[in-house]
Amino acid sequence: MGVTAERLPRSLVALEIEVDDERLEAQMDKAVRRLSQRVRIPGFRPGKAPRMVVERTLGRPALLQEALEELLPDVYNEAIEAEDIQAIGQPEFDLKSTEPLVVSATVPVRPTIDLRDYRSLRAPRPEVEAPDGRVEEALTSLLRRYATLEPVDRAVQWDDVVRMDVTVSVEGQEEPPHEEEGAEFAVTEGNVVSLPGFLEHLIGLERGGPHQIEFALPESVYFCYYAGSERFTRIVEYKKFTRHKAPTTLITMEIPTNTSKYYPMPFESEKAKAKQYFDLMPDGVFSIGRAGSYLYNVDIDDTIDHAMTVAAELKG
Repeated sequence: MGVTAERLPRSLVALEIEVDDERLEAQMDKAVRRLSQRVRIPGFRPGKAPRMVVERTLGRPALLQEALEELLPDVYNEAIEAEDIQAIGQPEFDLKSTEPLVVSATVPVRPTIDLRDYRSLRAPRPEVEAPDGRVEEALTSLLRRYATLEPVDRAVQWDDVVRMDVTVSVEGQEEPPHEEEGAEFAVTEGNVVSLPGFLEHLIGLERGGPHQIEFALPESVYFCYYAGSERFTRIVEYKKFTRHKAPTTLITMEIPTNTSKYYPMPFESEKAKAKQYFDLMPDGVFSIGRAGSYLYNVDIDDTIDHAMTVAAELKG
């Protein structure tokens, strides 16, 4: 068996394998025996027809194809071992000729990487400095995260954690009140939970209740509803944005539709309802994302592109 190898671009190696005639004929005899077992040839019992009859009945190409199914993997493995080729994937075969039998194989191999003099490369090490108070703030956050909560019999104070059943309603709106059982709030100064000013109203409240809290909402706080009077399924409060500081609190409500229990679906009726919602949005309020823009039938990268486009337009 003769083998030649040639390096190709894109981490490929081209092999050309020439198979000895004796080896091919031996495989052809085996192929005849296998085919004569599977194919019924008139006048002969299965597996008893001579090669001349099988070849005349089925044709030499059929015998060659049957022989190559077992011969090709063997000669390929012998070739890459002889040439010391570390294949990392399946080869692509091409039959160059049948007399003599010559097969080419394109084999994917590991790329050759020239690191050159990488040890001479130098990069300045940036100095990391924690701003004043950041270390203490991080330690305090860890302490609170892993602290064990114990019940106390006194009025609510700052840095407490309060668990309560909450009912929220907005005067002048027809939507039913939002009710939540076992809601937990970290009463921390400077923090905003649910509504601006809500935590301040908790200070001094005694255990038990019920307690009623009433206060006016700032003009910068919007309640977002889909058009219609359906009950919302979830309220999402956005307090922190990566690398951004928001002067106000953003609160959104997810509302089901008549055709879906949890999320709006991309039906024409729902798109029309969404348009009503978009038309009612005040200035300075934008709706993005799959649900916010009704882009349910596109890939997530298109949705992200839409959000980035809106951000770029706002930035001017």
